Amino acid sequence: MELGKQRVPRKHRESQPVRRKKTTKNQLNLKTMKTLTPEQLAKIAEPLPPESIAPHPTKDNLSTIKGIFVTERLNQVFGVGAWVVKTDLSSPITTVHTTTNAGRERIEYTAVAKTIFTVPA
Repeated sequence: MELGKQRVPRKHRESQPVRRKKTTKNQLNLKTMKTLTPEQLAKIAEPLPPESIAPHPTKDNLSTIKGIFVTERLNQVFGVGAWVVKTDLSSPITTVHTTTNAGRERIEYTAVAKTIFTVPA
């Protein structure tokens, strides 16, 4: 922690600007990144079964995909246990207390996460 800065308990933090991380070793290196084979590209591009997609419960213009169908597709293309998903929280969770036009109190939570999908060589 820098001198002169006080640590604010998480539940009392107000919204803060997102701070971008500097270049790290985990960022994509397009020179060394392997490309998918034509067979893998074809399998990934196949449509998912209709039962895998459902309307979003609260957003009329969005759909949801059941996660197990994504997992099964990745297992088919890359093999069981041959792929990894890692998620990092890029910034602290922030809260903002607001009041709606109807006068109701509301708490908004914001988090920025980075997800990395890798297929080890």
